[in-house]
Amino acid sequence: MPRKKTKHLEVSFDPEKYKREASTEDFVGHFLVGLFTAFVTALISQAVSNQINWLIVVLVSVIAVIVLAMYQMRK
Repeated sequence: MPRKKTKHLEVSFDPEKYKREASTEDFVGHFLVGLFTAFVTALISQAVSNQINWLIVVLVSVIAVIVLAMYQMRK
């Protein structure tokens, strides 16, 4: 029974070539904006159907903007 010829592969790794650059993406900021957007949208939906007062929607929206502004100033 004939034997198959095997090829020897050589893999090299140059760590300098694949250095990961520092991420400039603000994942926490994106998460907070998405979270507040979903929350305010849900409150608007409830306010339209008269389940809650519009003042609550305005109050929560102002709080969300203040929290995001504080987060951006801290960065």
